[in-house]
Amino acid sequence: MKKLIPLAITALLFGSCVAKKHLTYSRNETANLRVDSARLANENTSLKNDISGLNSKVDSLNHQNSLLAQQSASQQTKLTQNQQKLQQLQNLLNQQKEQSEDLKIRWQRH
Repeated sequence: MKKLIPLAITALLFGSCVAKKHLTYSRNETANLRVDSARLANENTSLKNDISGLNSKVDSLNHQNSLLAQQSASQQTKLTQNQQKLQQLQNLLNQQKEQSEDLKIRWQRH
């Protein structure tokens, strides 16, 4: 029995060393996971900020696109109106040319 006591103490000490190693390992892993978690949280925040900035740029570009579409429509309307006026003036010029030719012919006959 006296021989068993040192053996039991040795087993107990050996067992506690193994438990300490596991505890130390677990603590180190927990610390590493906390660092990774904080890094990922910062990265997540950075990505959210990037997305927010990109969304703002998209909103701005959509607004500019809308303004350009309105401007284009307005210019198209003005162009159509100017083409109609030009056609009216061209028609009037043609009428005047015809009248002028008619007058020349009449004067030549008299």
